[in-house]
Amino acid sequence: MQSVNILRVVIGTLFGIVLVLPPGGLRAAQTASVAHPFPYPPALRPQVEFWQRVFTTSRQTVILHDNVHMIVYKELDFQPLYEAHADRQRTLARLRKQRVEREIRHIRTTLRKLHRANRTTRLTAEERRIKRLFSDIPGSRKFLRAAAEGRVRSQTGIGEKFRQGIQISGRYLDEMEAIFRQAGLPVELTRLPLVESTFNINAYSKAGAAGVWQFIRSTGRLFMRVDGLIDERRDPLLSAQAAAKLLKANYDRLGTWPLAITAYNHGQAGMVRAVRKLGTTDIARIIRSYKSRRFGFASRNFYPEFLAALEVEKNATAYFGEIKRDAPFRYDEVALDGYLSLGVAARCANISTERLIEFNPALGRSIRRGRRFIPSGYRLRLPDGTADYFRRQYAALDINSHTVQPGQTLDIIAQRYRTSVKALQELNHIPNVNFIRVGQRLRLPHTKAPTVVAQAPAAPAPSQPTPPEAAPELPTTVVQAPVAPAPSHTPQPESSRSDYAHTVQHGQTLGTIAQRYQTTVATLKKLNGIERVNFIRPGQQLRLPGSYATHTVQRGQTLDTIAKRYGTTAGVLKRLNGVKNPRLLRIGQTLYIPLSY
Repeated sequence: MQSVNILRVVIGTLFGIVLVLPPGGLRAAQTASVAHPFPYPPALRPQVEFWQRVFTTSRQTVILHDNVHMIVYKELDFQPLYEAHADRQRTLARLRKQRVEREIRHIRTTLRKLHRANRTTRLTAEERRIKRLFSDIPGSRKFLRAAAEGRVRSQTGIGEKFRQGIQISGRYLDEMEAIFRQAGLPVELTRLPLVESTFNINAYSKAGAAGVWQFIRSTGRLFMRVDGLIDERRDPLLSAQAAAKLLKANYDRLGTWPLAITAYNHGQAGMVRAVRKLGTTDIARIIRSYKSRRFGFASRNFYPEFLAALEVEKNATAYFGEIKRDAPFRYDEVALDGYLSLGVAARCANISTERLIEFNPALGRSIRRGRRFIPSGYRLRLPDGTADYFRRQYAALDINSHTVQPGQTLDIIAQRYRTSVKALQELNHIPNVNFIRVGQRLRLPHTKAPTVVAQAPAAPAPSQPTPPEAAPELPTTVVQAPVAPAPSHTPQPESSRSDYAHTVQHGQTLGTIAQRYQTTVATLKKLNGIERVNFIRPGQQLRLPGSYATHTVQRGQTLDTIAKRYGTTAGVLKRLNGVKNPRLLRIGQTLYIPLSY
């Protein structure tokens, strides 16, 4: 019997050593987490119950609490204030903030009094109530610590948002659970978006985290496409695949789901440091004892929030009443074999651009605004059952082409066809914008036939996509529009400065501005008469490509006669075109003409 007991002690000791091995040996702890992947230690009960309270409390309620022990001091009901100032949001926010700050000051004063109190100190009923809240907290300085700056925290209830998140989750959970099952992960992990974003696909944090899974850009790029055209962080299903990969990587490294989930917020390396420093994988002990500048309130509470979200969602009817979840998201998917504008794609699908964006939230802002094209190879989602119709309409499109004329640049051609220089470069495999020649045929992205204005590039697409009418049947071929002859009257392009000007902001350079508008630094320098790239200042107005027309110098013309024709001055034309000697104009020379002043 004694030998058996000794064996038990040895096994127990070895098991304890396995649990505190540094990362690399943590996989041994997995056997303990298989049966109970999400343990609920009694030490975490205050945190979990606190977040259950937050998830089920109205947004008109503010909870004042201790941010370490999660002791709730009181709840402030702002419903009467909301009703009295429903149409005055600024007043409401100011009065609410004032009351919260006043109550926090009062609580801190009470805590300091409790620290100084002795047996003879007379306490009010409120002070005695707060004292009882700390009865299980050890230490003679507990009240003084709780009164420290920042310890008393306010938390607004999110009951309405959480309820809506449960409702919205119905669209995505079926497919998300399938993704996680295929990866061999617990399907309960698909409820993390309830904590991160309450399934709001437009969620964007101050730290730059985007989408329902709240990936920051640097982490997102490890698993998804995140660039100026496509941001897969904003797609709930594509980002779910990325989340599954990240969580699996965390688990493979850390060995327990509490650690892997906390690493989703704090970072895998940070949790490795926590385990090594404390010599334990016990999440409750790490939350209580690990000290790090980055391991703050959000990281300490991430796993308790997850446990609370599981509990509230499981018993949603008890907390919120009956909730009718949204129908599962059903869609078709087609892979594009060429560049396509959002508007043309919507017409091919016989839906509005807004509806197409709903199915493809990963499409970037430049595509949504018509400045860039959906890239070739992109897997476009369509309403369920419409893929065949889309393919027929898409096949009926003809890829337009353009023959380069003397004096034309990629910039001018891109403006004429309402596309970008980058799109033309990608489609025609042009490594350098200067590598085009007269007579060269350029393929154009699928788009509308160009609107041609003599001697002036076409206006860019509007900043917001124009809602299309009901899409007509597309013709079997699309014919390129012929170039209209130059008119004999003075051209009067319709435009405004606001459409084509950029105000320089602090920290911006010509390089960042050129990248934003898909143009080049050289173009901006020439348009604005800038000799050196460093010579721009905050508040300066810069002309952008599209804010000018072009004029070809004819025999007998001078800067003065050309300026008079277009209603400008010779000085403006001289600066805009870098003309050092106005007498040395040559026949056939192309001049930029500003459209507005």
